[in-house]
Amino acid sequence: VVPVHLPRPAKVLSKWYQRRVREAVVSTQSTGIICKVWEKLYKLTFLNRALTSAQQCRKAFYHRNIACNAVECNDVVLFWRATRMLEITSNALRLQIMNTEAQRLEKEVKQYLEELSNDEVKKKKLITGKRVELAEELRRVRGIQDRLDMFIDELKKEQDL
Repeated sequence: VVPVHLPRPAKVLSKWYQRRVREAVVSTQSTGIICKVWEKLYKLTFLNRALTSAQQCRKAFYHRNIACNAVECNDVVLFWRATRMLEITSNALRLQIMNTEAQRLEKEVKQYLEELSNDEVKKKKLITGKRVELAEELRRVRGIQDRLDMFIDELKKEQDL
């Protein structure tokens, strides 16, 4: 076993745990890998302790004895900031994805419209289709209906005089 010099966190993990980590290391492992594992363990322990502290603060708040026990709730602020950071990041990523998709969709629509403008058969079909004829017929019917309404209004005015 190769002796490993691990970074000294401020007494986060017990000496026993540090010794167990050193003993478990096989001599074929590089110091870089060991330091990476140690960093992850250190962060995990830090987060576990902060979570435990936040849960104790929640219990103290529930029992309304924060002032009595002088419980420090700094970890609540830590987790609030982390949550807020994740929300902001996720919103930024969502906007970025939506903008990218909007640009892609716009390109596809432009490409399709260009294909339509180049194809005379499709243009003629779109302009003289059954739906177009029905829309024109509907517009004529609405025009006639508007004229009839105006005529009825004029008749009512003459009857009132």
